[in-house]
Amino acid sequence: MQTTITGKAYVLGDNVDTDQIIPAQYLTYDPSIPEEYRMFGKYALSSVPPAQSGLPKGHVPFHTDDEFISPYKIIIAGKNFGCGSSREHAPIALDAAGRVLRAHLLPQFRQRRLSDPVRECGSPVRQDLHRR
Repeated sequence: MQTTITGKAYVLGDNVDTDQIIPAQYLTYDPSIPEEYRMFGKYALSSVPPAQSGLPKGHVPFHTDDEFISPYKIIIAGKNFGCGSSREHAPIALDAAGRVLRAHLLPQFRQRRLSDPVRECGSPVRQDLHRR
């Protein structure tokens, strides 16, 4: 059975770690409180360096019209997406940013804990991506 996923895609560079997915200063919010849960969505991917955000040109914000929900439904991440610390709030942030983030196309991903945002928030699609 083949599944088709459609939606706007957000492309990231390599080595986006959990600290970039949700910075430490926003971990004071309690995801079990709906008003505070929304804040995780607001700050999702807020520490990704601008040059690595919205490739190929970069400098594309993850949030546009709505400061809490991203219009992007698919994340195409480079190598080592979710590397670094084992921050359990990373998948919460991605979920809060849209709840419809369905797939992460990953040329490779760390088998450590951040495959957690992938496992908990979307379907990992391992694929050899060739640059043209």
